[in-house]
Amino acid sequence: MKKTILTILMIAAAITTAAAQPRAAGIRIGATGLDASYQHTMNSTQFIGADIGLDFGYNANGYLEMSDGFIDVSKNSIWMLIGVKTSRAETPGHGVVHVKGGRMVHNSVGFGVNGGDSYGHFRVSGGVVSNTTLIVGKSLYAPTSGGEGTVTVDGDGELSVKGYAQLGAMSNSVSILNLNGGDFRPFAIQVLTNRCQMSGAGVDSFCEFLEGANNPVYVNFNGGRYSPSIEWSSRDWMSSRVRRYTVFAGGAAIDTGAYPRELHGILKAPTGNGVKSIPFSCDEPWRYIGSPYVKIVDPAGTGYGASAFAEFDSVNGTISGVTVISPGCDYSEETYAEIAFGGWTNTVRVTAEVAPNDLSGGFTKYGSGELQLTAAGDWHGVTAVKEGKLSFYVENALPNTAGYDISAGASVDFRGLPHGGGSLAGAGVLIGDYELSGTFTIDANDIIAGRCMTVNGNLNIAPGTRLVVKNAELLSEKFVSKAVLKVQNGTMTGTLDFDVSSIPVLSALRKDDSTLRLGSVYGTTVVIR
Repeated sequence: MKKTILTILMIAAAITTAAAQPRAAGIRIGATGLDASYQHTMNSTQFIGADIGLDFGYNANGYLEMSDGFIDVSKNSIWMLIGVKTSRAETPGHGVVHVKGGRMVHNSVGFGVNGGDSYGHFRVSGGVVSNTTLIVGKSLYAPTSGGEGTVTVDGDGELSVKGYAQLGAMSNSVSILNLNGGDFRPFAIQVLTNRCQMSGAGVDSFCEFLEGANNPVYVNFNGGRYSPSIEWSSRDWMSSRVRRYTVFAGGAAIDTGAYPRELHGILKAPTGNGVKSIPFSCDEPWRYIGSPYVKIVDPAGTGYGASAFAEFDSVNGTISGVTVISPGCDYSEETYAEIAFGGWTNTVRVTAEVAPNDLSGGFTKYGSGELQLTAAGDWHGVTAVKEGKLSFYVENALPNTAGYDISAGASVDFRGLPHGGGSLAGAGVLIGDYELSGTFTIDANDIIAGRCMTVNGNLNIAPGTRLVVKNAELLSEKFVSKAVLKVQNGTMTGTLDFDVSSIPVLSALRKDDSTLRLGSVYGTTVVIR
């Protein structure tokens, strides 16, 4: 395979804007037998524009790294394809696009991150990408072997989709969505579960929307936020056809917006072994012209959902290492990674390091709407409610959560249903009886503003439960006694332990019938139980 630093196939004649910036009817980076790379580092006045489409890996291999500037594929655009095979006779495409900064706009049909004999990885770790539709796993013909389409949002990247994020759009293909940071803002997540059948001479195809197609879809949370804009209160905002939503150690965040939404028990903790690292070893790393595709293979056939990304150093033209984006679940000790393409003909095969997955992280709710837990969820970290209300509609909806962090103005409502206890934090409202243990945490800013945690029900504080004040240095030497935790329509049993040394001013924790108050004192500090 010939190493070509830059090859751009323009479908129609290029035109030049008044600002002398490139615009073409269509651009394909990596087309039919050629490898091509466009390392895109620009200032804010530069851009690439295409009126029909901009493809990476069109029956070939194409790569893009964007660190700044503006890519505009918004006028009459048909597709932006990342790794595509257009017919059975063609070579599978492999496309890797990494947006680190700048802005990319695609206002027509949208991205097609391909599976189906081909592989595509679209990663947004910085900047802003906005488009109309995101289709993962799309293929232009019915494949005979599986491919993979992966989308990753991490760092402080933002990926906005005006339409659905359509996953699993092709049978025999794997679709993976990794939410590791930043914000993913589609209309909603939708699984197409379609099956394509060959027709005619075996080149063209037609697709039907059928259940049971072999197109597994995995959505992995590890610190990212999902912010759907769909207005419906039904379950369609987060498709139940996804084979697994997994909450890894970084936790999950969902913004409900202003709408009531159901969360029907689909967020699960990781199981078994995950891929922890992929040691990259290559004697000639300079042979690459862009990020190669990393394919994780488990010969035992038990592992699923893992993905990784080869970090390309565009300054030195080398691969600096491989980042595990998602560890996945249930991988065997025989798991390995194939690092292929990227402008080099050799495929590097390395043994992946697997180890038991860490416990899942917590869950954070944003948005003023109510999030209704209609089936049991499974995450082990703290459940944080920043805005709106989190309501239980089933017994023991969160059996493994470590506790609740409820911000001022937000609430958790157990609705009289059985539930677990644990730690507590914040200055919001908890409706229902609660068994408090471990720690109660409040921010000094809330204390100063006169805000405190309110439990509307009976509160039992386990022995040894500690009061923790965040940003305690903000408290003045003579701050007035303020409520930190109070009970309404119930009784408070027990009290909090308080470490005087944790606050830089002399303070005392006092308890009356239903309220714990913290304030500065002169002389000896006394804890009244």
